Amino acid sequence: MSTINEYIIEKQNEQQELKLASLLGITIDELSNTNYDIYDDEGHDGTLYGYIIKFNSNSPKDILCKIRGLDSNNQVWIDLWDLDNSYSEDYDEYKYDLESSTYNSYLYYKDSISKVMILLSTKIDNPLLLEIFHRQIYISVI
Repeated sequence: MSTINEYIIEKQNEQQELKLASLLGITIDELSNTNYDIYDDEGHDGTLYGYIIKFNSNSPKDILCKIRGLDSNNQVWIDLWDLDNSYSEDYDEYKYDLESSTYNSYLYYKDSISKVMILLSTKIDNPLLLEIFHRQIYISVI
C-alpha cells in the first residue's frame, strides 16, 4: 500500500474517532484512553441499522461514567447516519454525476439545436415532403 493511501486511511480513522468522541460526549484523548470495539448492529435480514460501541471493562471508570448513553453492559448504540459518512459521500458523488450529466445534456442540446437550424435552411420544393420534413425536425427537437 502506498504512503498516500496509508495517510488517507489514517486521516479517515482520525475523523471517525473525533466524531465518535463527540457523539459520546468525551474528548478524543479520553476516547483514546479506553479500549473499545465497534460492531455492526444488523437485523436478521442483514440490514445495517447502526453500530454498537462496546467498551472493555478495564477502561478507566472515570471516563466510562462520562459517556452518554452507556448501559450496564458498557455498550452504546449509535445510529448509522450519526457515525457513517458514506451517505454524504454518496450524495456528493450523486451531485457531481448529476451536475456533469446536466452539463453534458446541455451541450448535447445546444449541438442538436445548431444542427436543426442547419436542417431548416434546406430547400424542399414539394409541399408534402416539406410538411413531413418539418414534422421530423419537430420530433427530433422534442
